[in-house]
Order: sequence, then C-alpha cells, then structure tokens
Amino acid sequence: LKASLKAHLTDRWTEVLPSALLGMRSAFRESIKATTAELVYGTALKLPGEFLMPTPKDFNASEFVQRLKENMAKLSPSPTKNHDTKSRTFISTALKSCKQV
Repeated sequence: LKASLKAHLTDRWTEVLPSALLGMRSAFRESIKATTAELVYGTALKLPGEFLMPTPKDFNASEFVQRLKENMAKLSPSPTKNHDTKSRTFISTALKSCKQV
C-alpha cells in the first residue's frame, strides 16, 4: 500500500488512497488464482475505464466540434419565473410590541 501511494508522487495521500485500494483489490493474485475483490464479492470489480466506450476508428473530431457548436447555438435560456413582489408577507402584530425576537 505504501509503495502504491508513493508512486502517485503527491503529499496528499488521502486523495489517492481510493484509487490505490481499488488497484490493489482488482489486481490478480497468482497465489490465490483470483483478485481479493472476487473473494469478497464473488465477482470481479467493474473498473472506471470499463464504463467508457472506445472511440470509433472513423471518429472525426472537427466534425464533432462543428456539430456541438451548432447544437449549442440552438439552445435558448429557460424563461424566468415571475416572483410577484407585490404580494404582502404576513408579519404578526405581536412583533411590534415584543422585546426580543
């Protein structure tokens, strides 16, 4: 654990502790032929990188940026709410004569 934390080259070990522990728990151990997470949970952990889809080979970044700009230009702000300032707020008459509030 200590070596894993030092590998991140930061003094704020508490910020990298979760990822260091995740790495240790998802690492395959030859001696037990499994990961420690598999022993505890009965299945392999789903690592953050597995949630991301790979970029298609025909991905055109400039075309994507152009479409994004066009879609963002089509957005319009939401209409504002009407907060009626003319309505009166209830204030108890007892507040006029009380010594403390």
